[in-house]
Amino acid sequence: MTALADATVEQVNALGAVTEMLVEVERTISSMQAVRDGFLAVGSRLAVDVARQAASRDEAELASRPSSRPRCACRTGRCSGG
Repeated sequence: MTALADATVEQVNALGAVTEMLVEVERTISSMQAVRDGFLAVGSRLAVDVARQAASRDEAELASRPSSRPRCACRTGRCSGG
């Protein structure tokens, strides 16, 4: 504590200014992290929507596509189709 007691007024003022700037930097970082988290959430939702749309398009295409090979009786595709 003697170091602070021996500090000049200018040094104490400078220390106060640096501390205030650090507080503002922390607020800015916090805000930017919140924005990043928001973008990540939106991106995640978009990715899920794209995947769902692709899956439903694929399912629709598969359902409407005629089968080029006969279905096997066991439905595994391993037999010769008889």
